Amino acid sequence: QDPLTDLKTVTRWMQELPAGDVYSAQEKVVENLIQFNRAQLPPNKERLQVLMHIDENARDMQHSLCAQYLRNPRMSKAMESKLWLAIHAYYWEVTRGYHTFLMDFVSNPGGSKIQSSVPLITARAIQGFGDILKWRYFRYEVIDEKLWLRMHNLYRIAEFDHFERNAIRLYKHSTKANTCLGKYAQALLLSRFGNGTLAPRQLDMVDTWLDNWSDQVRLDTQYAEQAHLYYIDTTKGTGLQRIVRPSKETTHRFLFVKDLAKRAESAISAIKSGANPSSLGLGEDFRMPDGLTLLERVLEEWSGSVGQDRRRSERKATEGNWGITLGMD
Repeated sequence: QDPLTDLKTVTRWMQELPAGDVYSAQEKVVENLIQFNRAQLPPNKERLQVLMHIDENARDMQHSLCAQYLRNPRMSKAMESKLWLAIHAYYWEVTRGYHTFLMDFVSNPGGSKIQSSVPLITARAIQGFGDILKWRYFRYEVIDEKLWLRMHNLYRIAEFDHFERNAIRLYKHSTKANTCLGKYAQALLLSRFGNGTLAPRQLDMVDTWLDNWSDQVRLDTQYAEQAHLYYIDTTKGTGLQRIVRPSKETTHRFLFVKDLAKRAESAISAIKSGANPSSLGLGEDFRMPDGLTLLERVLEEWSGSVGQDRRRSERKATEGNWGITLGMD
């Protein structure tokens, strides 16, 4: 019998997963999620309950695998690849499942039985796409435009139905409430650091800070010169862009990050005065002096003090060849 038939069956099946082997247990979860998504059955309320139950109860295992990956930067290439694929596969299949339900809701909102769950699964799906992007940054992958377009569309659903600022507790173990706007801003701002200049643990630390502070970010539809450094075009498959010239496009959203920069500034001052970093929303893994150096670097990006002399003209594509030589010190 398919263990993902209904809520009762999947509950019993998850209780029987091997408790002492997180990797094998999560592997079984992913295998069944793949079958769940490939079945292409009607995305009804019962199937959504199954997906949400799996996601709710497999999160601890996922977090355990993520911690194992991040705490072992010197593991073998084979082990790194094995762990990365397992982690990415889970995020991909769960997010893909939520996206399917949301697209079905959008196509027929009046006849949908899942309307009451839409804000929650939208927030989970936005977070899911953010996690997929982050883990692809770890491997310096070129990001598929479709990922960004799907995330932009999810935020527009929240914006259209006016629940983008609703406080939502995403999971039973969540220590605080989140919003669709906050999770969207978190993914957008992290994209500024997804260019290969940070190690995975550093990227994860910045993501933790954004998770705790993203409620400080505002998304505006009108550009104001003194208020905005960055914008996003919701019709294009790209992440956050620095503003070069003002725009009045209705598809553009402008990020107000001054409050976020002030929060980081306050944290830096508090750390220098001897405050405990974890009490400031900086996470348990914050270590001096490297953590402070990274935070100061992040503040430069958010405050606009870095890159003042960047080019203002548009980039132009130029054909040419690059020679790459490895192993030379």
